[in-house]
Amino acid sequence: AKRFFDAVFADANHFAVHDPLPPAQGFSDEGAANHTRFCASHADPGIHLFVYGRRGMRAAGDTTESLHEPKRFPARQTLESCQALARLAGLPDDRVVYAQQHPGAIDAGVFHNDVISVGTHTTFLHHERAFLDTPAVLEELRAKLAALPGSPALAPIEVGASELTYEEAAACYLFNSQLIATHDQDQPGLTFLAPTDTRDHPRAKAVADRIERESNTIARVEYADVRESMRNGGGPACLRLRVPITAPQLAAMHQGVLLTDELFETLAVWIDTHYRDQLHPSDLADESVAQESAAALAELAQILQLPTLYDIT
Repeated sequence: AKRFFDAVFADANHFAVHDPLPPAQGFSDEGAANHTRFCASHADPGIHLFVYGRRGMRAAGDTTESLHEPKRFPARQTLESCQALARLAGLPDDRVVYAQQHPGAIDAGVFHNDVISVGTHTTFLHHERAFLDTPAVLEELRAKLAALPGSPALAPIEVGASELTYEEAAACYLFNSQLIATHDQDQPGLTFLAPTDTRDHPRAKAVADRIERESNTIARVEYADVRESMRNGGGPACLRLRVPITAPQLAAMHQGVLLTDELFETLAVWIDTHYRDQLHPSDLADESVAQESAAALAELAQILQLPTLYDIT
């Protein structure tokens, strides 16, 4: 059986792996899409921002919280799941900030916080109405970051509601982009890697241009075509998972899965050989499709020097 797990960084160079949360509505959890870690560098202690849409549990007859919940779409992340993740990862209260996503954003189709904000190191790009109380969230982040060794200062970049609506943010994926530290000595600062959907949206492009022009931490904006990923249900943020590791840890990893130019070329041939360019519902009842998939996975396991999951003999 496949074992699912969640991983949350407890501190620099350490993460905790734990069993799944209870399969109940009160612990509804959508993972890293609603989590951001702020720090001076990945090797330093940081502050964890957990974003939720509703409380999963409340006293009988208590309707207060429902006044601040979305009315059109369900909120997928609960406060209780965030608290459980922080507790299981051993995070002290002074390293955690819990923030409720604005219910208006959820009702506009912004189901995850990574569609309305993005952050790394001390930079935090966010929509003016990303949270139910955005000024309070920023203030708590500032205070808890400043209390860390070295007193790192939060560098917020706010996008006004007049610049970009919720609906436009969800359509152009401005915030679903990636902030990458490239360590370019000739041009220091973060690279804001955005989808071409942002570039092709006039109002979103104007925001990106302003960020590149005015930000003290983002040095450049670049664009990548990820439309195929977005049409398949994923977006740029699906590539955002960061797992900082040391050189000895990298050397201890299974080397067969580390991307090299040679492995890239081999995988490209594997994709061209095995990927169908179309798949119809009727194909799912065809035994040969299952055999094709098993053969492809067996070859992939061989390429990556991993044990195969399927016996096709």
